[in-house]
Parts: sequence; structure tokens; C-alpha cells
Amino acid sequence: MSPEDALELVIEQLEGVGRAEDPDQDGTGADESGSQDAPAFLKLRKIKQATTREGQIDNLVEMLRTFGSPGYPFAGDWARSVATVSHDRSPRDPKSTQRQLAAGRAQKIPPISGIHVPALVFCGREDPIIKPKASQDIAARIPGAKLVIYPGMGHSLPEELWPDMVGRITALAGLS
Repeated sequence: MSPEDALELVIEQLEGVGRAEDPDQDGTGADESGSQDAPAFLKLRKIKQATTREGQIDNLVEMLRTFGSPGYPFAGDWARSVATVSHDRSPRDPKSTQRQLAAGRAQKIPPISGIHVPALVFCGREDPIIKPKASQDIAARIPGAKLVIYPGMGHSLPEELWPDMVGRITALAGLS
């Protein structure tokens, strides 16, 4: 699925979504399912569909910025490079969103409780898509998993955190 199709999918899914009735008690902006609500998704809905290559690339960069990590600098040059490669590899195809949805719904994925290898669950405290509670639930369902929540991190992996992440992964794998 191209990033533009992913953006379209997110926007389509928002059509019937409103804010949760109960006020957010944990400050994450998410409902009990672990899905985030309004701010980032409302921002995405305001992005006008582009008709030119450059406009579509600009939209992809804006999507990366929206889901990024507010506690870290936005890597604008990297984002534009990734958006350009992504667009040029797979320009927007309006029919692909429905194909991707159908393919995803057809998959039968075993429960994560069946994972029996060392596991790390990384989470951004400021993730605009998945709140920390959802990551806590995931880690709790994987026997022996370790949860790492990074303040300032959104739904991206800031380069500044890579050394820590790599260190944790190599230690868990017994390679340090």
C-alpha cells in the first residue's frame, strides 16, 4: 500500500469517528481501544488531495510530520526523500485502498500470546495513532516481553533514539 493510499484509508476510516463520550483520563487523547482520537486525524482530513506529483509528495511529507515525534526535530530532508521515493515507486491508485483492505481482512493472524521468543515493544508516549495503553496491552500478551516507552516519541523512530533501541535489541538477543 502506498503512503497516499494509507492516508486515504485513515481518512476514510474517520468518516464515522467522533471523540469518545468519556473524557480522556490518561492524557493520551485515545479511547480505551488504544486508538488515538481527533487531533492528528483531523489534521490529515484537512490535507487537500493533490493533482501534481510535487503536491502529492508534499502531502506525504505532511503525513510524516503529523505522525512524527514532537519531542524530536522533524527530519524534513529525510521525509521528502522517503516521500519522493515512495510516490515514484507507487503513485496513488484510488482502487488500491479497497484492495488492501480486502487483503488485510482476509488474513488470519495467530494470537500474539503464541510468541515465545524474547520481545521488545517500543512505544512513543506522544504517538498520535496508538496510545501507550495499547502498547502495554501488547507487551502483557507476549510472555516475557519488555515494554519501552519513550517520552517525546510519536509514531516515528527518531534517529536520536536509535542507539538506545539498537542497544536494547542487541542486549535482548545476547549480542552485546
